Amino acid sequence: MRTAEKIPKYRYLITLFFVFFLITLLGCFYLGKIRGPEAGLYFYSYQSISVIPMSVILMLLLAKTDRPISGPSHTRKIADLTFGIYFIHPVIIEISDYMGLKTISFNPIVSVPLITVSTFAVSLFFAWIISRIGYLRRIV
Repeated sequence: MRTAEKIPKYRYLITLFFVFFLITLLGCFYLGKIRGPEAGLYFYSYQSISVIPMSVILMLLLAKTDRPISGPSHTRKIADLTFGIYFIHPVIIEISDYMGLKTISFNPIVSVPLITVSTFAVSLFFAWIISRIGYLRRIV
């Protein structure tokens, strides 16, 4: 068996994902040090030069996987709500910013994963609620 056949086809996507992840991480850190914490958040924003490709790569990686995230039935239910989660999550982020829960509020090693997981969970919950309302079901 040749070496190229042993390497998963998506290895390059994983490598690219981590390259853009490091660009985001280091960009936030250094721009924040040079121009202040608010400027450092550019690399964490939706329109940044590193977050957009990272999002596309993550979607491609998830499309290539055949393993359910949390059991086949849960994964299917979450998959059905993905557009709703995508649609709702900016509102949840804005509300958390307004309430003072920002990535710069405390140590980013804790704040970024905490905000990410909580935003996903709350968005999933509201997308599920909307999916239960007859007319609004079409939105999500």
